[in-house]
Amino acid sequence: MAFSWKAVVPEIPVRKLDRALEFYRDVLGFTVDWVYEERFASVSSGNARLFLEKRWGGEGVQCDLYVEDADTAYAELKSRDAPLVGEPEDKPWGTREFGIEDPDGNSFRVHSLLEPRA
Repeated sequence: MAFSWKAVVPEIPVRKLDRALEFYRDVLGFTVDWVYEERFASVSSGNARLFLEKRWGGEGVQCDLYVEDADTAYAELKSRDAPLVGEPEDKPWGTREFGIEDPDGNSFRVHSLLEPRA
């Protein structure tokens, strides 16, 4: 292949953009990059970027977010009263992960890579 993908930016459907921006900024710690006509916005944190779009078809999406340390992220998000799903758990595919749900029912798995086993 002559090229490689530089980034993936999922579009997350939300019912109320202002409520979603508050959640992603204040609870999950994203920075609001821009808002367009009160119906579309971009949030980011480090190398992670999400688009939030005011549209709702009745079903949420699922996304995977990677962090350096799932336990540290879990503790900080818990202190912010984030709607956590489960506690950090080692998975057989080499990650430690837990879940989060946003106010619109979109779900996120938060992962950190486990050290390779010797």
